[in-house]
Amino acid sequence: MVGVFSEAQKRLIEKERSRSRINGKLSPKAGDIASLVNEFEMLAVRSGAAVMFGAHYPKGNQAGKDAIDRIAGSGVFARDPDTILTFTYQEEDQPNNRCFSVELTLRNHPPKEEFAVRWQYPVFIVDDNLDPTRLKQTGGRPHAATQEKLLALLDDKALKPADWEKAAFDKLKLSRRTYFRMKAELVKQKKVLLIAGMFTRNE
Repeated sequence: MVGVFSEAQKRLIEKERSRSRINGKLSPKAGDIASLVNEFEMLAVRSGAAVMFGAHYPKGNQAGKDAIDRIAGSGVFARDPDTILTFTYQEEDQPNNRCFSVELTLRNHPPKEEFAVRWQYPVFIVDDNLDPTRLKQTGGRPHAATQEKLLALLDDKALKPADWEKAAFDKLKLSRRTYFRMKAELVKQKKVLLIAGMFTRNE
């Protein structure tokens, strides 16, 4: 396969992810997926090109999950790539105004801040007016409701950061990324204070 590429074509090889191509199986096992991505890596080594493939999210809103956990199918698709870009609907997204928060998971490069883009046919453009931490939620105002529930965990007593994070996961099922995002918003809004290593409500 490598021999059919010209030098110009060897810069990027794009693969369409298709479950039906993996040994003819509609529901391949993790080992099958691992074998597939190993072939991608071998293709990159032999051709000198980068290999890019796309994946999708499961049905339903995925905003409450960590970025790489939003990817559908085998966990291999999230663990194997050296660079992952996830596009998740930003809260300003509308059918006639598509907006996404882009989060980068980088293995071989320094960390990069998330950013937001807007679809302006035929390309995405970076929109600094959009807050990439505010992901689109489903049904009413669950973002605000969940933020209030996170704040309510401090009603009875002040909590250490680790204890507040644990309570957020145990009682609200918030992912680590979502917890830190909402905690930062509450701190910015001055609704919570950090005193002597303990978070407390700012009444």
